[in-house]
Amino acid sequence: MTDEEKARFETNAVFLCREISKETGQIAVYELDVPVDGHMIFCLRIRQQFNPELRYFAVGANFYAENKSMIFAALKKRRTTKADIESLGAIVELGR
Repeated sequence: MTDEEKARFETNAVFLCREISKETGQIAVYELDVPVDGHMIFCLRIRQQFNPELRYFAVGANFYAENKSMIFAALKKRRTTKADIESLGAIVELGR
């Protein structure tokens, strides 16, 4: 199953970005205000390939609303793997 198929389990999803500052090493996690569609998934996957400090995630809207603080805490950890994130629930990393 591809990342795009996983992201479509729910009709409503939210994109999140995990960004590590090149200068300070601080980790920021924030919600993207963009439409959830195949084209946007493609664009975000390409963008993170050329910017290793960026990682993008798709989260089911219902899961996100109920577990926002847990998701942000997990994404802000210094070392976090794709498997660690996906074990949380309805969240997938785009492309890596």
